[in-house]
Amino acid sequence: YLSSPLSSDSSEYSYYILTQQRHNMDPPEQEPTSLMIPLPDDSIHHRHMLGPGKQGQGPGPVRRQILQTMKKSRRKTQAKTAGASNHHYQLGFSGCCTMIVCMLGILFAWVQYFQWRNTFSSTTMPIPVATVTTKPNSLQAKDKDAFAKLNLFVSAFPGDSSSERINGFAELQATLIRSLQFFWPLEQLSLTMVCDDTTYTNMEEQENVTSTAKSLFDPNIADMISIKYNTLTNHTMYGRGYYIQQLIMFWADNFTDAEYIGFVDDDTLFSRNVQPYDLFDVQGRPRAIVGTPEEKPKSWTDSVRYSFQWEPKVYGMNYFPVIVHRSLLEKMREYILSQHPQFTYFDEFYMSMIRRNGPLDNSEAKGTDPNGFSQFYMMMDYAYQKHQHEYDWHIETDKCEHFGFPGDHCKPFPRVSVHAGWYHLIKYKTKQDREEFVSEMLRIGYCFSLPAGNHSDIDEARCKKYWTGLNWRGEWQFEFTPTIWRVNLTIAEGMHQA
Repeated sequence: YLSSPLSSDSSEYSYYILTQQRHNMDPPEQEPTSLMIPLPDDSIHHRHMLGPGKQGQGPGPVRRQILQTMKKSRRKTQAKTAGASNHHYQLGFSGCCTMIVCMLGILFAWVQYFQWRNTFSSTTMPIPVATVTTKPNSLQAKDKDAFAKLNLFVSAFPGDSSSERINGFAELQATLIRSLQFFWPLEQLSLTMVCDDTTYTNMEEQENVTSTAKSLFDPNIADMISIKYNTLTNHTMYGRGYYIQQLIMFWADNFTDAEYIGFVDDDTLFSRNVQPYDLFDVQGRPRAIVGTPEEKPKSWTDSVRYSFQWEPKVYGMNYFPVIVHRSLLEKMREYILSQHPQFTYFDEFYMSMIRRNGPLDNSEAKGTDPNGFSQFYMMMDYAYQKHQHEYDWHIETDKCEHFGFPGDHCKPFPRVSVHAGWYHLIKYKTKQDREEFVSEMLRIGYCFSLPAGNHSDIDEARCKKYWTGLNWRGEWQFEFTPTIWRVNLTIAEGMHQA
């Protein structure tokens, strides 16, 4: 309607429409007192001549004749102007009616489009329901608010870039950063990276490490990344870099003031699109996907007993990101000291814990270290036993009643990541293998993150081979084996259960 050509015999109407368009698109500083803008009055341009070359020259008969002629002309002009004004109003009213009719037509077309799209979506090949996280309708949902207060936290070190075995910054960039930049909502990204003090000996070296670390990320999100350092420590007392990295995480609240801290390792691989509801429930509580102490490393279980003087109930080295309230870390340190009054500060306890079963082991064989421990095992067991109501628990076990867990604590929930460095143990340890594995996981995660019925033909062709069953690789397997629901149920039953 607005784009139809304007006819030459409707100049007044054309002027009105164009004026209205200009008013709608670029409102003037002062609003007009009326939507009707008067047209120029051409009557003031009329000239009345007695004839070629003749002008009125005095008050004689000619002058009177001129005055009478002017009066008649003025009356005719006024009548003509009044008619034009009335015609203008009629055309303006007609234009408004036409605009209203067009707007109603457009509204009707939109309604028909959405009805058609919903119908089409219901007939398009669906993505398995178990792989799409949907949030219940809730006016009080607080998952987005909590998500905005989350700071991801990783302790990293440069490593040996010349080694074919992936490690250090090379592993951080190829695994965590690559998948994070692909699947995380970057407008809400906040990440703190702390380098342990084995990576530098002076300020110049520290600046080089900072520059290298920043270069690992996309320049567009560089402002969202904070690079910090642990103070120089005595390696003889605290052990090698592995031990110092673990200690840094116990003190993460010294490096960020975020309300929630989400711990990730440098080999964390995000395996699908991350939404707030994946990490927080509608009450704003962090989701805690954990296992049980059964068949877990004995030294790790022993470290929980030693630290808290109780039997562990849940195993926290089971998913990433491990999200805790920032305040939990200080409360945990204080509780541990209350159980070990012989120590005056936490680091003193820590140095004792890593020597509890013998001399400090500085070898790289972490699995055989009798003094081994998992900081996440300790954090989540403490959270379960002392701050249970502050988290949304998903304990992966088929023995819920046997362990005395409440039934609603044993409901499955899909993960958003896998632990790439320990996925199938000896696999994906070289740079080439890791790159291929990450690429495949990103493709799978992309396909299972697409909304059902809302994807292109190209996406359907690309993803068809993956839409054949439960995405257990990306959502139900963390390290060695699929979760208990995948092991004990068929794919169809597992999807129905999830």
